[in-house]
Amino acid sequence: MNPKTPRTLVQFSAILVVLGIAVMDPLAGFSLVVLAGILSIISIIFGSRNVRIIAIILLAIIISFAIWKFPEARQHLQRYRGRAPEIEKEDASVHIPSSTIK
Repeated sequence: MNPKTPRTLVQFSAILVVLGIAVMDPLAGFSLVVLAGILSIISIIFGSRNVRIIAIILLAIIISFAIWKFPEARQHLQRYRGRAPEIEKEDASVHIPSSTIK
């Protein structure tokens, strides 16, 4: 498997799609699917006719999975952002006595 060939990029893209679907974290899964789409686009640009056809089919599958994963990933990120002010408040409430600072 030559890592410089578009065929290898298509194979790696297919592996990333499977991992993106299988991973439990929605944001990580969405990121893997997007990375697979980028690799598929590179394969479409530089591949031969047969590789392009396979990459286009794979890209259609990737786009459908990305659309499916996006709402869940966005909701996960919004929950994470919502917790950030709470964490900052907890950190700000920690008081270090001035006698311990030298």
